[in-house]
Amino acid sequence: LTQNDNITKEFQIGLDMMDQLTDGNESDTEDSEESESASSEEEDEDSSFED
Repeated sequence: LTQNDNITKEFQIGLDMMDQLTDGNESDTEDSEESESASSEEEDEDSSFED
């Protein structure tokens, strides 16, 4: 039973770490999307000047 308890605790800690990593990735993707949209707008302006 002790071994199973330890494995369960380690597994739960692993899940918590996974949740934290996914949360961080989600926030990073949101920031990257904002920067991408801003850069795309700048590119559109440049293309209009070229035309």
